[in-house]
Amino acid sequence: MSYYTICDFLVHPSIIDSFSMACLEAMSAGKPFICTKNIGITEYIKNNKEAFIISPDHLNQLVEKIDILLSNSKLRKKMGKAAYQTSLKFQSNNLKYKFIEIYEEFIKTK
Repeated sequence: MSYYTICDFLVHPSIIDSFSMACLEAMSAGKPFICTKNIGITEYIKNNKEAFIISPDHLNQLVEKIDILLSNSKLRKKMGKAAYQTSLKFQSNNLKYKFIEIYEEFIKTK
């Protein structure tokens, strides 16, 4: 069983992470998350939409965002739905067409 199915949200305050598969897995399970602005997935999400993006090493921000998600189930569900929709962009079928598009553009420039 996936732990994401039984959790309400993910807290991932990593100082640095090139992408963060943990966040993508949470998104695929329809869960919002809290992460730092130092991880790569933040290039593909919007703060306060799919997740809360905080500054690294700011414990007060982390505690505040955890409290918000713990106390607001409607917001968790709304953000979780947005996270799931964003995660669809990363499904292999969707990526396949993006790779083909990139290769075709590369070939045209040669």
